[in-house]
Amino acid sequence: MSVEDAHRDATWVLTVVGGLALTKALEGVLPALEFSQWTDQNLVLICRLFTFLVISIRFFIGASIFFNRVHIEPSHAEFPKRNYILDFASSTVLFSLLYLMALYIPEIPKDAAFLHQRFFIALCAVLLFDWIWYAFSYAFDTREKIFNWAFVNTIAAGFSLVLYASFHAQMIARDNFEIYLAIAILVFSFPDSIRVSRGALPGD
Repeated sequence: MSVEDAHRDATWVLTVVGGLALTKALEGVLPALEFSQWTDQNLVLICRLFTFLVISIRFFIGASIFFNRVHIEPSHAEFPKRNYILDFASSTVLFSLLYLMALYIPEIPKDAAFLHQRFFIALCAVLLFDWIWYAFSYAFDTREKIFNWAFVNTIAAGFSLVLYASFHAQMIARDNFEIYLAIAILVFSFPDSIRVSRGALPGD
């Protein structure tokens, strides 16, 4: 099997996993919305769906650009030491974590205990997963690109944890926490989203 064929098959798998995550998100949000009147639950669900979409779109485009640059295009000579299986496996795990995010969108616990915030935990797992990918990729030339992603995502995760701490300490209400979280994810994702939409990777 050629590299192009392998990439086509891998793209199909990631598209299916990403599609399942998007379907699960919509299935969880749309039936739970109260269309007859506006509620705090509506606000939380919409904010979470927005957060999920921002993260998912950015990661899907980023994965596509990464695989093209590193494994397909002539420019892959820039990465003589690379591992397609590792990159594909890492992407599959990451998109599976996105599915968990989608799964937990409708869960809105009444208390602020951390272990009950499954959507938030899944979000943090998505943001911090790049460090695992980076650790396994340390011997390869892709590590710098992965590190740049991990660094930005860690800052986003740290800021998100500060917001959660404020919510846990009852300094902000649940709806405000979800709004601020959605805005924070958008702000931290925007520069990278613009970059990958132009076909560039972190550090280019």
